Amino acid sequence: MSRPAYRSGVDSRKRARIADDLRTHAAEQDWTRWELVQAVHVKAETPTLLMAWRLACGHTQRHVIDGLRLIGDDTGTPCSPNISQLSRWEAGADGVGPFYRRLFALFYGTSPASLGFPAPPPPITSDPITCKGDDDVDRRSFLGLAATTTAPAVLPLGEIRQRLESPLKRLLPTADLAYWTDTTDRHITAYGTCTPADLLVRLSEDLDEVSALANRYSHQRDLQMVAARLCGLTGALHTDLNDEAEARTWLTIAGGYARLAEDAPMRTWVAMAQAMLAYYGHRPDESIQIAEKARRDIGDSASAGLVQLTGLTARAHARLGDHDAARQTLAGATTLFSSVPAEEASDGFFGFPEIQLSMYESSVLSHIGDAAAWNAQTSALDAYAGDPLSYTLISLDRARWQLQRGKAEDAALTATTALEDLRPAERLPLIVDQAVVLGDDIAVESPQAGNTYKENLEKLPGVKTELAKR
Repeated sequence: MSRPAYRSGVDSRKRARIADDLRTHAAEQDWTRWELVQAVHVKAETPTLLMAWRLACGHTQRHVIDGLRLIGDDTGTPCSPNISQLSRWEAGADGVGPFYRRLFALFYGTSPASLGFPAPPPPITSDPITCKGDDDVDRRSFLGLAATTTAPAVLPLGEIRQRLESPLKRLLPTADLAYWTDTTDRHITAYGTCTPADLLVRLSEDLDEVSALANRYSHQRDLQMVAARLCGLTGALHTDLNDEAEARTWLTIAGGYARLAEDAPMRTWVAMAQAMLAYYGHRPDESIQIAEKARRDIGDSASAGLVQLTGLTARAHARLGDHDAARQTLAGATTLFSSVPAEEASDGFFGFPEIQLSMYESSVLSHIGDAAAWNAQTSALDAYAGDPLSYTLISLDRARWQLQRGKAEDAALTATTALEDLRPAERLPLIVDQAVVLGDDIAVESPQAGNTYKENLEKLPGVKTELAKR
């Protein structure tokens, strides 16, 4: 039976502030680490000494969990504690068993009694951490480091082999891997069903756990793919939020995990997402450069990502006014699509459904001012009637096509109507940015139409806020 959790009037933030102040004071007064732990326990009203030790060291719960896992691996007793479990131990809601008492003693380099445990751990034959007496430790260095790993000067070859071999034998259990694969799929399926900000909040805790697992099982390809997909999704969400810096960073990380997994299709998808970030960042020339580099580095093996990357290159050529290159590249994307496995093509996020060809054809024809663009736009709008983001972007392409044909008022009306039809939460920063840039071009063609367009945009909930940020 679990023990009741300790109740205190001090919340976690206040505890952290108190501990910070005490660590500074301890360094000035040359306290022993045990004196600091006791002070934190009393002043911060920690429910257990175990929590006091962590706060005295300045560690996060993630740091402690990772440390316990590494010590378990080094001592030949792998374990998988989690933050929820640690929180309950530190709150006194659950008792710490002999196995973890031993690991905590090693991690903090102290005795079980000093950690508040009722009995000492079983004898330890191999200690990867120097456990000096409390008063023998360099007091100042302790304030920044909980424990120091050491190794004998000379090790038998058998022990060296065992240490080298241990990470290779370490595998995330099949059931756990299936859980994280399913969890990732659920997050991907949720894309478009809620706001990017809401989905990022849901993602954060799982990303935290997967980051720890991917670091621990660094040679397990399936797990690296889970990390690549989650990071790719996160990068796409930041793209929708028009946050280029964050999107670029997350996509770079996704690409790194895709390389670790040695998965060429995923690497190509990441390159496509980076090219798309540049395209919607109004740098079509950079999109083309990214595509060319991806082909050199990854190759031309048919995949959904390569079809999308090729189609995106066609759109970039069209925006740059290179009509022949745009048409030829779009034809190349259509040819590639016929070679993509059906399973890849049907994936709505990492794949390339056939309806997406209609959107890319509409975009290319719109930007080159082709007379056939209207029919292509209509087909694409019908195909994406249930996708607010894509539907609006296609509508903005139609408005740009109208503007190229000298119909500034029609272009303004088309774009305004498209944004009015969205719910406030659907007026994403990416859409607003594209609409504002279009408005600048409308104003050049017709100042009156441009002013009216801008005034109408400012009346829309969610748009005025984004405009104020520019």
